Amino acid sequence: MLMPIYTPLKAVPVATLNFVGFTASGSAGSTLENTTQFSYSGVSVGSNEGADRIILVASVTTGGGAGTDGISSMTCGGVSGTNVFEQKGTDHQQIAIFRFAIASGTSKDIVVNYQRSTKRGGIYVWEGTNLNFKSSSVTQHANGSGSLTSSASFDIAAGQAVIAISIGADGEERETLTFSGVTERTDVGLGPDAGSEAGAGTQTGCGDATFAAASAGQSFSIVYDGQIFRTAAFTVFGP
Repeated sequence: MLMPIYTPLKAVPVATLNFVGFTASGSAGSTLENTTQFSYSGVSVGSNEGADRIILVASVTTGGGAGTDGISSMTCGGVSGTNVFEQKGTDHQQIAIFRFAIASGTSKDIVVNYQRSTKRGGIYVWEGTNLNFKSSSVTQHANGSGSLTSSASFDIAAGQAVIAISIGADGEERETLTFSGVTERTDVGLGPDAGSEAGAGTQTGCGDATFAAASAGQSFSIVYDGQIFRTAAFTVFGP
């Protein structure tokens, strides 16, 4: 009697994405103006160590001196990362995501080198698996113009992840961010909440989500409760 032959189902790879945290470039009262390097010591990069672990570090900053925008390099624990996404927007607002394949370690020194002098900034850290950059959508508006909603739409494949990041500035005032389509992780100022000190109105926020099933035309948005110089980046990662 012939026995039927069964072909085992192959597991479809999926992205895992864990938000680790945000670190500002200085204390709430510091200005940190006119520097080309931000150095962050002992930053947590998560505890899910393993050969397939990927660490994503997103750097944000706004303002600064004359010169060419952009990040010249980023290291995590002395390892050079791959720049997988970079947006240079209004008022020198920059959002860049670097990818690192680092199997071991739960904290690292992270160093960001800019091509020009810049002002206040910070870094976001995620860890996970199968995190390859797929696509992006960016919106940016000058102060006092454009919709208060920055949005994007993607045809999401099963197993993909989305990260949304905002950077903005409005003189001496902060605005509140509301994220949709992702889980909000941060909405913080990079300076005092009010006052004449440089960076008082600078703020940033992020959110993320993973999708077990495919979702065509999936919408994402960041709503600001007031007009500011602002740049929003929506990025898709997956196997």
